[in-house]
Parts: sequence; structure tokens; C-alpha cells
Amino acid sequence: MADLKLVLILVSIGILAISAVGKISNAIRGDPGKRLRQGQPPQTAFVSALTSARVLCYGDSLTAGSSPPLDKLFPYGAYLEKALNDPRARYTIADKRQSEEPSTTGKDEEISGMTVAAPRTPAVVRWRGLPGWTSSAMLQAADDPQAGLRSAILAVKNPSLSLVIILAGTNDLAFEEDPQVIIDNVIALHKISHLEGIRRTIAIGVPPSAWQASNEKSRTMASKINEALEEYCTSTKAVEGAATSDADVAEVVAGASYFPFPFGWSHGDSNWSPDGLHLSPEGYAELGTQIAPFVSDVLSELQSDIQLS
Repeated sequence: MADLKLVLILVSIGILAISAVGKISNAIRGDPGKRLRQGQPPQTAFVSALTSARVLCYGDSLTAGSSPPLDKLFPYGAYLEKALNDPRARYTIADKRQSEEPSTTGKDEEISGMTVAAPRTPAVVRWRGLPGWTSSAMLQAADDPQAGLRSAILAVKNPSLSLVIILAGTNDLAFEEDPQVIIDNVIALHKISHLEGIRRTIAIGVPPSAWQASNEKSRTMASKINEALEEYCTSTKAVEGAATSDADVAEVVAGASYFPFPFGWSHGDSNWSPDGLHLSPEGYAELGTQIAPFVSDVLSELQSDIQLS
């Protein structure tokens, strides 16, 4: 009997040890409770990591997935990854509509006059969201190992990142008087990405909010920021070549694309949290799903460029 008890005790200790190792492993991959919200991929993402396009979402609490009063985070990057890897979804480059019927040939097909993109390279999406941070703070901390954009880009290797998505500038509206300062900061974040070899970035427009709805000044500033970001993205052109140490040259050999925030704010809208500043869980899912066809197009273009080179 004593021997049986000893065996049971040793088995219990073994189970606890395995559980503890699992928790530590999860924490190393990225604990969602940490301040710097970095994404955790599904297990299948690790299997395909070496053959997948890698995407980084960088920004403030809207990238982290904050949704007051809820404590849990709902980063749009997780929904983006799910949508990009959904075998049932096919996106058209022309109008971004989805087709319910998957391709059976592995090639682009014409279905009812609509070009349907065939399956592309799988995508692994990570995110680094900094709640409360302004674009100015992000720029100053670019090299910070825990918060910086540059450090996040350099940390991903073999393969490196294919695309960086930046959603920043919202918090600045409460502190900055001159919209040009915010514009310059956000553009500088894109240029940092280009300098580190990222050939394409996506700028998500500053979203609306309950505060902007009642504050004309902030609403006007947000509009000016978005107009300037769209103009900047239009002026850049993605061409073959690697980024250099010169920001102006890097801007020529890399490009940015503008994605306007996909939905508005209205009182009682289920896409928004009660504070009117953050998204609801449904809103983050909607953002990730809405931007997925756009991201898919960009990744396809990058893949085509690689094949032609």
C-alpha cells in the first residue's frame, strides 16, 4: 500500500510539472495579460511558420484589443490571421467581395465575371499594441526591446516580416494641437519599417469615436491626418530593390498603402465599447475581417514581385 501511495504521489508531481512547463511555454510565446500585447498564433501557425508570410500589426490599444470595461483583449490581428487562412474565403482584387465557393484548380478563376483569387501563401500575424501610447512616444521608443517598432521588426527572422500594419495617432488627438506633428510621426514609423527592409506597409486611418462626434476640433484633426496619410501612401511606389540607410531612398524602393477605417461610430453601435473610444469584441472581429481582403491583395502583390525577380 505504501508503494502504491508513492507511485500516485510521483504521478501527481509529474502531471503538475508538465502543466507548469506548458504554462511557462505559453508565457514565453506571449502572455495576453502583459502590457505589451503581442499575438499568439494558433498551433498550426508554428507548423507553417517557415513557409508563411509574416505580418506585424503595430499600434496603440486598438491594436492591443482593449475593450473597456472588459479585461480580456480582442486584438484584430487574431481575427485577421483567421480570415487570411480561412480556406473558404476567396477575395477579389477588384471589389473585395467574398465568394462562398473555394477554387478547385489552384489558379485564378472567373466566376460570374468576378476574378477570384486562388489560395495564397499562408499568413502568420503578430501584434504589438501599446495602450495609451501616442505616435510621438512610439517614435521615441522605436528601439526599445519591449515596445519599439524597429526592435519588433528585427526580432522576426528566417523568414523576416513581409508586411507591417500601423494604426496610430488616435491618442495624439487629446494632446497635440498641430495635426502635422501627428502626420509626421506616423509617416516616420512607416519609414522605419521601410529602412529595415519591409517593402510594404499599410496605414489604417484614424478611426472615428464618440469624442470626435462631439468635438469638432478633434474630428477635423482626424480628417486632416487621414487625408495626409492617404496622400503619403499614394505618393509612395513599391518597386524592386532593398531599403538603404537613406530615408528618402527607402521611400522610393518601398511603399505604403492606405486603408480607411472600415466603419463609423454611432450611439449604440455594437462595434463599439461603451466608452465610445475602443472597439467591442465584435468590432475588433469586424476590423480584422474587413481588412483581410486588402492585406491578401498586398501579400499577393509582394509574392508576385518575388516570383518575377
